[in-house]
Amino acid sequence: MGKNKKNQTKKSVRPGKDVVASKAESLNKKLHKIIDQGITELTLDFVNVKSVDPVGLSVIAATHNTMNNAGAKLLLKNVPDEINTLFDALGLNKHFEIEQMNQKQNA
Repeated sequence: MGKNKKNQTKKSVRPGKDVVASKAESLNKKLHKIIDQGITELTLDFVNVKSVDPVGLSVIAATHNTMNNAGAKLLLKNVPDEINTLFDALGLNKHFEIEQMNQKQNA
């Protein structure tokens, strides 16, 4: 846990390949530890994320709500098209600030 970031009020996290039930508890703890540091902006970088399940969605939603209640912001960045389509279908794009991937990954 380095303090090499110049702006300590912003933090970026890459959740891993899957944001799913088996990873939810670990991700939730990690995100809340970061939130407890008093950051004002948290970016979840989905660059390597391949799948999200309902439990993973609940972790993201809970993180958004916690940050929103604290006057902070959650940004979802590099969201693959398939996952963005899911967010859109569920209406989550109205609640989350989402930035889609600039390049499509078909791997």
